[in-house]
Amino acid sequence: MRISSLLVFCTLSLVLPVQSTAEPVAPSHLDRVLANKEVRVCIWPDYYSITYRNPKTQQLSGIDIDLAQELGKDLGVSVRFVDSSFAKLIEDVTQDRCDVAMFAIGVTPIRSKSLAFTHPHLASDIYAITSKANRHIKRWDDIDRKGSIVAVAKGDAA
Repeated sequence: MRISSLLVFCTLSLVLPVQSTAEPVAPSHLDRVLANKEVRVCIWPDYYSITYRNPKTQQLSGIDIDLAQELGKDLGVSVRFVDSSFAKLIEDVTQDRCDVAMFAIGVTPIRSKSLAFTHPHLASDIYAITSKANRHIKRWDDIDRKGSIVAVAKGDAA
């Protein structure tokens, strides 16, 4: 599967730091990636089928892992994966720990203040799960009630 670099940069859920126009022009992220012959890709390695590290083999797999590898091939550079998370995403990208982030990152107002997004390549609904034995939550509306406790990954809703 050969994907042009331009297409990849325009369609992945990549994020880059937002740059101020008042600063002197510095080399672009792409220029730095090409000069370093490496693209650093932030991932959350616990995101099954997206960016997942198998705990037994330590092998990475998932759609964004595959797309990152294709991006590296198209650019003629190696790919280095950098562990991140939703909670550390903005800091990791803006503090230059990675060139792009790829782990099915949703576009939110808070993230958009610091990060630039490409056009998404994945759409996902919100799902909630509970045990079959739960007597209190049987429908979606049961969650939005006083006393219901909902857990999410830190930084996931940011």
